[in-house]
Amino acid sequence: MLLKIDVEGVERQALVEMPDEVINQFDQIVIEFHNLTEEAYSNRNLCLMSKLLRTHTPIHIHANNCDSFVELDDLVLPNALEVSYVRTTNRKFRTCNYYYPRVIDVQNTQCAEDIKVGLWNLQ
Repeated sequence: MLLKIDVEGVERQALVEMPDEVINQFDQIVIEFHNLTEEAYSNRNLCLMSKLLRTHTPIHIHANNCDSFVELDDLVLPNALEVSYVRTTNRKFRTCNYYYPRVIDVQNTQCAEDIKVGLWNLQ
């Protein structure tokens, strides 16, 4: 099963309250995290991300260029980030040094440049 969820921040509470055994039924989860650059939401976002990492592994990210971003040294943090996960069990993963956005990505809006997040998954 595939779960695709983007309800402008409400997905945090819905997924945090969802039991792990329900989340683990999904082979793939595609979610857009909101308010990543806003301190008031940081604990809630981290709680959800930590919960998803118990059962799923992120395989792709894309910054939503309809929103803002902040730069912290070499890190670019978008306010809204789309993340694709796959269930971790029965899979082998390798570390990839991908520069985001990738050629497969499409801007959310043509009215702004795509947000260049840069290299992720570096060891």
